[in-house]
Amino acid sequence: MMSEMSIRTAGVGDISAIQGLYRQLDGYHAELFPDIFQAVEGDARGDDFIRQEIESERADYLLAELDGRVVGFISMRQLPAPPYPMYRLREFASIDNAVVDEGHRGEGIGTTLFAAGKAWARERGLRTMEVGVCYDNEHAREFYLHVGFRPGLVKMVQEIME
Repeated sequence: MMSEMSIRTAGVGDISAIQGLYRQLDGYHAELFPDIFQAVEGDARGDDFIRQEIESERADYLLAELDGRVVGFISMRQLPAPPYPMYRLREFASIDNAVVDEGHRGEGIGTTLFAAGKAWARERGLRTMEVGVCYDNEHAREFYLHVGFRPGLVKMVQEIME
């Protein structure tokens, strides 16, 4: 029997599932980029932080469920451009984090989540979405290109201490 996937916004009852997926994401980043990220005991973000995002009118967690189990999320936030005169007044959708459960990667869940993120942004009248990615995370970069992103502002890093 084929599993049925659905996308929905998170409620406060989903905090535990979101924390479990964050632990996977944070562990992956700690392994991939040990100079930037480190493993932590427990949850790196407090439940109150997630609750605030869930309850905010300018943010949401979009959850992917398979047979009633949360297997991925994308965290969306509506942000303004920086308040400097050289920037055009605009708001955009920022994707802070995205993760699919390790056991369900490659099943199209991420693609479906990002399509839902695009719909979330359109519903708010936003014209663009932005996502940050570590350049060395080739898998994530390729995925973002696959779902329609293109490189924009690139943050460069230089080691100055040996």
